[in-house]
Amino acid sequence: MKKNLTFFLTFVLSVFGIMASLNAQELKYCGTTEMQKKLLEQFPELLLQQQASDQILQENLAEYDGTRDDQIYIIPIVFHIIHNYGVEAISEDQVKDAVRILNEDFRKLNPDTVDIVEEFKDIAADSKIEFRLAQKTPGGGCTNGIDYIVSHETTQGDNGSKLSQWPRNMYLNVWVVNSITSFDGIDIAGYTVPPSAAEGFFATLDGIVILSNYLGSIGTGSVGTSHVLTHEIGHYLNLPHPWGSTNFPGVACGDDGIYDTPETQGWTVCDLDGSICNPGIIENVQNYMEYAYCDKMFTEGQATVMRGLLNTAVADRNNLWTTSNLEATGTNDGYVSACAPRADFNPNHYFICEDADVLFTDFSWNGDPTSWNWEFSGGTPVSSTEQNPTVIFNEPGKYTITLTSSNAIGSSTISKDIYVSSLSAQYVQYYYEGFDNATQFANDWITVNVDNNDSYWKLASNAGFSGTNSLVLTNFNGDKGDIDYAVTPALDLSGMPVTYASFRYAAASSTSDITLLDDVLSVYASTNCGETWTLHLTISGVSLINNGAWGDYFTPGSVSNNWSLGMLQLPSSLATSNVRFKFQYTGGSEGNNIYIDDVTVSEHPVGIEGLVNDASNLSIFPNPNNGDFTLTYNLPSERNVNISIVDFTGREVFALLNQLQSAGNHQQQIHSDDISSLGSGIYMVKIQAGVDSYINKLVIE
Repeated sequence: MKKNLTFFLTFVLSVFGIMASLNAQELKYCGTTEMQKKLLEQFPELLLQQQASDQILQENLAEYDGTRDDQIYIIPIVFHIIHNYGVEAISEDQVKDAVRILNEDFRKLNPDTVDIVEEFKDIAADSKIEFRLAQKTPGGGCTNGIDYIVSHETTQGDNGSKLSQWPRNMYLNVWVVNSITSFDGIDIAGYTVPPSAAEGFFATLDGIVILSNYLGSIGTGSVGTSHVLTHEIGHYLNLPHPWGSTNFPGVACGDDGIYDTPETQGWTVCDLDGSICNPGIIENVQNYMEYAYCDKMFTEGQATVMRGLLNTAVADRNNLWTTSNLEATGTNDGYVSACAPRADFNPNHYFICEDADVLFTDFSWNGDPTSWNWEFSGGTPVSSTEQNPTVIFNEPGKYTITLTSSNAIGSSTISKDIYVSSLSAQYVQYYYEGFDNATQFANDWITVNVDNNDSYWKLASNAGFSGTNSLVLTNFNGDKGDIDYAVTPALDLSGMPVTYASFRYAAASSTSDITLLDDVLSVYASTNCGETWTLHLTISGVSLINNGAWGDYFTPGSVSNNWSLGMLQLPSSLATSNVRFKFQYTGGSEGNNIYIDDVTVSEHPVGIEGLVNDASNLSIFPNPNNGDFTLTYNLPSERNVNISIVDFTGREVFALLNQLQSAGNHQQQIHSDDISSLGSGIYMVKIQAGVDSYINKLVIE
């Protein structure tokens, strides 16, 4: 008796502990209905397709209802872990734990079935549906059923995050992400597309998206939220919410059309005596398709619906469990695979200063490695067999790091680059980049294509504000959330007075809908070679999209009113000897290209433009030139004239003349021998005539 009482008290405390834990966090819920609504708004024609598929399902279910077979339906499942090396890169053990929970839930093997309320114990169902991690890829290769994909899509969690879908007639695809895009203010834990909507063109949307911390009961998961995947697979197998699919829970009473699930308003609290819609009739709060987070069961009617779907061709569900498919996916009885690892790693820093150390963390997957062979060009040591080595880099440069992960089955190799910077800056105080010298740009700047896709920073030769070139991010029809960045060389800004950073930009969108202008340009600065960055400027919305909507590939040309000025006054914390700036672009919903030109760091608010007051009184011919040119200017009265060449930061780089000149027109011949110390580039010729200054652009080729 004492033993039984102790067990009972332990169980009660456990339940209350789980509920207290759930109450302490802000719970998220299913987004299937909301995402379906969004899809119908985008594609109204989908409704007719869905209605036709629903009719087929109803007809097949009516036929199946009288044939309660004992077939065990085995469904091959693959998990695509979409990650950026964060906590969302969950372990194989957490995935296997999630599959264990699925099989307990769908086979009524979960130990807490004893706690189902009496009214529903007799109809709690063993659905005779099981799930097995795939052991063969679509091409017959070896897999453990877990596919790790590095992508910014882990922070989007929408239909665009359904990367690398395996054939849906062979596998149930599950995409695991860090966050899911909220819809209508609803925080979403997971969602799927109903089978009747996942036909034809929309077959690529078939599968489930779920948060990494709502999967399984270990790792980032928790016991209280570990049945969310069960809920979403219920939708995947044609189960609606018990209150129907037309309202949020708690709004109005509704029905799911299944004979043994009572009418309900839906529950977000675990009221086991809940009886609102039909007083005296207890509602099935513990159903896996509810929102109460105390779920323990499917009903017999729900099991019939799910098994009925698996006997129809709707969304290819009837092929999943066939003998031939189980053999093709390696999920047939007795099949056991062992895979070679897929090498991957992540350094704790991609940018460091010389003499700093970097920790390299192994992220190999698919098969457990038993050995690691690292090669570190420029590093100390130059090689290692540790799983997670730490390496020092003493000299600046771009270094390629290579990892080979191996086990008894085989091996694979991957290489990545890191950037080591000198403690000495490349430029002192003033800086200008007009992107007209491709070699200089390649030597000075670092561009990073985070997702290694078609959207990245590169030189453009067909548009510029001051010249013919600029820096462009090819973002036409790019992915929302895609991040790419370009990093300046190191600048010594110590001893500078008030300092400004400025640049010109021209950007467009692919839509005129202002609500979808969610691209973001961010400017960061680093004083430790890029190990850490501080945000200093953000431009977004209509402030960023200064060229409106373009239906094709946006190019601004050199028309000045197509370009806007980005500028910031630098804080005193950046008046130091090693400063880099990072231009980071985060793609929006309807992206197009963005161009940047005339990146300037100077004591003048707009670089050299802060000095200009009359360029029309000074002409340069020819321009561009090879260093031989003629200056023509007019003086309204006798003046003391100083003629100099300055760079785009406002710094004088060459003095040409200092003499008293009479009123009237003047010409000054300049020869390449006189200015041989100047390289090719864009400069300004400045004439200081008494209190007046005349400035015009000079291009030396």
